[in-house]
Amino acid sequence: MSATHHSARHSFVSVLQAQGVEVGLVAKLAGHASAAVTLGHYTQAVRGGAEALALLDLAYQGQGA
Repeated sequence: MSATHHSARHSFVSVLQAQGVEVGLVAKLAGHASAAVTLGHYTQAVRGGAEALALLDLAYQGQGA
C-alpha cells in the first residue's frame, strides 16, 4: 500500500485533531473554508482511537484474539 496525497493529508489532519489542536487552526492549516468542513470530513477518524490502540497493544503482546 502506498501513500497518496489524500492519505497523507488525512493523516496530517487526523493526527492534529487527535493531539487536541484547536479545530479552527487545523481547518486553517488544511485550507478548509471553515471548522465545520474539517469536523465533517475528519472527526470520524479519531473516534474510538483509544480502544483501537489498546487492541493493537494486546495483539502485539500476543494476547489478542
